[in-house]
Amino acid sequence: MQQLEFAWQRQKLVILHMKGTERLMFEMIKAYPDLNFLVHWYSSSEYIDEYIQAGCWFLIEIDLMGDVVSTAIVKKAFVEQLFMESDDIDSIEWAYAGQKASFNQYLDLLNRNMNIIA
Repeated sequence: MQQLEFAWQRQKLVILHMKGTERLMFEMIKAYPDLNFLVHWYSSSEYIDEYIQAGCWFLIEIDLMGDVVSTAIVKKAFVEQLFMESDDIDSIEWAYAGQKASFNQYLDLLNRNMNIIA
């Protein structure tokens, strides 16, 4: 909470790494309605509408088409609330169970995701 207070006093963007803490983090967001929050690794099908209504921004992972939560966020949120997470070429191996990719395949995947979001 000390970091949120620091961000609130200076009107700084807050990046939240969610993974399994969506309910808890939303309680914190409600406590600081004047802050801007960028949500990373949102992993729950719950509370998506509440996060959108709170004006949160979302990082959309590289495996957009393979992730039902990210797909739901893209369908529900305003495009202005969405940011592409590019990570790096090694993120493809992590997201796609060991599958390696060339640089051109990586760029193709990023372009595909951008087209879906736009």
